[in-house]
Amino acid sequence: MKPIRKQDKNMRKPKAISPSSLARWTDRREEFYQVYLSEFRTPRQPQENYMAAGSGFDAFVKNRIYRDVFGETAVKGTPYEMPQIFEAQVEEHIRDEVYAMSAHLFDYYVNCGAYAALLAEIMKSPSEPQMEFTVKAVVNGIPILGKPDLYYFTPEMVKVICDFKINGSFSKWGVSPVQGFQSSRYFKKNELIVEKHKKYVPITYKDLEVNETGLENFSEDWATQLSLYAWCLGEEPGDENYVVRMEQMACRPNKKAGGLNIKVATHMSRISARFQYNVMRRLMDCWSNIEAGHIFTDRTLEESQEHCEMLDLKFQTPLGLHPVMNQYLTEKNPRFK
Repeated sequence: MKPIRKQDKNMRKPKAISPSSLARWTDRREEFYQVYLSEFRTPRQPQENYMAAGSGFDAFVKNRIYRDVFGETAVKGTPYEMPQIFEAQVEEHIRDEVYAMSAHLFDYYVNCGAYAALLAEIMKSPSEPQMEFTVKAVVNGIPILGKPDLYYFTPEMVKVICDFKINGSFSKWGVSPVQGFQSSRYFKKNELIVEKHKKYVPITYKDLEVNETGLENFSEDWATQLSLYAWCLGEEPGDENYVVRMEQMACRPNKKAGGLNIKVATHMSRISARFQYNVMRRLMDCWSNIEAGHIFTDRTLEESQEHCEMLDLKFQTPLGLHPVMNQYLTEKNPRFK
């Protein structure tokens, strides 16, 4: 048997596990290997319009929060000043295309009252809100990192971790809001409609109204992401003493009138201890197998190592030279003959 690949100098190791890398490990293992472990990683893909629209909206909302919390003049010279924050979050090649969309999304967010509702809660915080920052922690020996959009406290010192989601802004078909929202705001014939989802069951947690049902019952991806954020911010896996707030803009193209139909959904909930423990198990599985060099766990260790070698060859082989790869596969694995 060959030596474990962790001893191979070509096997890189991620400095930490983030929500996006954990998602790749769970659902797209070859992509995880290529991005985080292979010596022959591909260049980072440029931002696409739907991603950039979300980043641009993010810049608008954080600039406005900073101005409203700290004052108009306080924003000057900070990372939250426009256009610096927009340029920091949106890549140059896509800025012209998405600026108008980002501005439109933010205007809608303000006009429907969702921004005012969020700001009212932020202004109650006994300490200054924090936005767009990187947090790292070591949990059960595993380094993790996250980039929360926003977090603040309630008067009773409940930690609220908030994330913004823009979905469907450049989609051909669009999306609906994730179920379980506390409120959905949208305009219908110029009338503002505010409604709760039928699966929203309000309960009082300290000084907040939240959904009785955990976020993971509506979006496991969101719940996984926010669990890691919470642990980076000092919560222990399994703790249920914080609240997650998701501000989602769900967009659909308006084929008759043009433009977008938008619903702004606010989700207020917690994440169950049981689900958090499951996330921790996935995290431990990821890290322990990285350290053991056993990346493709549906194969034996030796088969996994051979698959890594095959992928390395694939990643470094220019298009048109695949006969080289075919020869390699034939030599390594007689079943390919």
